[in-house]
Amino acid sequence: MRVKIKKPKAVLLDIEGTITAIDFVRITLFSFVRENLEEYLQNYWLNDEMKADIRLLRDEAIAMKKNNVDIPLIVDELANDDEIKASIVKNVLWQMDRNLKSTSLKQLQGHIWRVGFENGLLKGHFFDDVLTMLPQWKHSLGITFYIYSSGSVESQKLLMAHTVSGELQSVSAVSVRLEYRGKSYFDTKVGAKIDSQSYANILNEIQLNGDDVLFMTDIPTEADAASKCGINCILVVREGNAPLDEETLTRFKTLRSFEELDFV
Repeated sequence: MRVKIKKPKAVLLDIEGTITAIDFVRITLFSFVRENLEEYLQNYWLNDEMKADIRLLRDEAIAMKKNNVDIPLIVDELANDDEIKASIVKNVLWQMDRNLKSTSLKQLQGHIWRVGFENGLLKGHFFDDVLTMLPQWKHSLGITFYIYSSGSVESQKLLMAHTVSGELQSVSAVSVRLEYRGKSYFDTKVGAKIDSQSYANILNEIQLNGDDVLFMTDIPTEADAASKCGINCILVVREGNAPLDEETLTRFKTLRSFEELDFV
C-alpha cells in the first residue's frame, strides 16, 4: 500500500523502532550496558568524563527524589569508591528496569557503548529499506535529515558510524556531515520526546516551519507532540513495535517500509 504525503524540506527521524529494530536497542545495546557496567566503572573510574557522569547521575537522582520518584540515590562523594560504584550500579539498573530516559542515564550508556563500538564488540543495525531510501530521498529530492532520539547525541553518532555494513557514508543523510543550518542530531537535552516544546525547539534550531518537516516515529505520543507544532507525522510499523489502536490509526498515516512512501 502506497502512502502519499507532501514532500518536506526535512525529515526528522526517530531511531528505535523506526530506522533500527527495537530488539537491537533493548536486547543488544541495553544488555551490553548491563553486562559491562561494573567493568566500565572500574576501568574508567574518576577520569574527568566519569566524574561528570557521576555528578549528573547524582544531581538528577536528587531532583527526581524531590518529585517523589523512589529512585536509588548516588552516595555522597566522600564515601569510599566501592560504595559509590555500588550505588551507581543500583541507580543505573533501577532506571533501566523502568526504561527511564533521563539525560544522565543516556549519557552514561553512550559512553559505555562507545567502548563497545570502538572495540568492535558492537555493530549498528538498520532496516534495509532505510539504507535504500534515505540516499534516494537526499540525492533525488534534496531532502535533509535530522535524528531525534532519547539516546545521547554521542551514542547516535556512534550507531551511525559503526554498522554491520560499515560506516554509513552512503547514507550521508544520517552522517554528521549533513549539518544544515545547525545541528543534525537531537537528544533529551532539547526536551522530552512527548513534549511539544521539544519539537518547537528543534524547528527553531533548524530554522524551518512545522509544515516543512516530516517526523517519522513508532510512538503515537511523540507524533501527538510533534503535530502540535504543525509537523506532519507518519507512524512506522515494524515487527516488535507496540501495536497501534484503532483511534491512533484514524489520526496518523502508517507505513511498514520507507519504500511505501511517495512524496507529492
